[in-house]
Amino acid sequence: MPDPCSPHLALDIFKSFIGALLGAGLAFIFALRKDHLTRTKERKAAANLAMITLLQQTDDYLNAKAHIQEFRTNLLKAQPETPPWMFIKPMHLNYSSELRFNLDVLVFLLEYKGGSRAIEMLLNADRKYHDFFHLLEVHAEASEELQRKFSDAKIDPRQGITVGELEAVAGFHLIEKINSFVRAAFRHFEEGKDRTFQDACEELPQLLQEIFGKKGVIGIQLPDQKTLRAQAQQSVPKFD
Repeated sequence: MPDPCSPHLALDIFKSFIGALLGAGLAFIFALRKDHLTRTKERKAAANLAMITLLQQTDDYLNAKAHIQEFRTNLLKAQPETPPWMFIKPMHLNYSSELRFNLDVLVFLLEYKGGSRAIEMLLNADRKYHDFFHLLEVHAEASEELQRKFSDAKIDPRQGITVGELEAVAGFHLIEKINSFVRAAFRHFEEGKDRTFQDACEELPQLLQEIFGKKGVIGIQLPDQKTLRAQAQQSVPKFD
């Protein structure tokens, strides 16, 4: 039986105690490390999804804007006296009401300098995207009502009818409703209000690269303005 007063026994007990502590400590450190890596991976995935969402919203908005502006430019060039309610032609919309940022998984950005601004920019982009395309949706609905009135009255706008006659058939309230939608849509393009997506596309990637490094964070390349206009010119009708 070992002598309880033996220095060797005390040393063995001390070694066992230290070994247990070291083992528990290493296990704890490993668990913390694993949790940190998992959390970083989840945050990076959430950040990349936000970048993809922002790029899709930006692309949808800039394409719609290019087509609307090209249509109005062509129309006014051929018919300078065209009233505003004719400035927007109903179009197929690349729009999804489900395309939104999941801000719940992006709250970690608030831990970093510039994070609150990034969240604000995403909120502004989300609001602008859905407000703008909602205007185009309600404009399209009003335009369908307008076309029904023309059809019921057996009016073909291409057959030399005046704007005044068209407005008489449509009715004052419907024309004013469409006018209000058109004005609201073009207000999105005004200087000072039209940098929402561009600013977010410039600043969000910079912040994410500061947080995660360049590796693993996707980049954003805005659609080229010349390309957008060329695409719009191909699909928008010309007026003689």
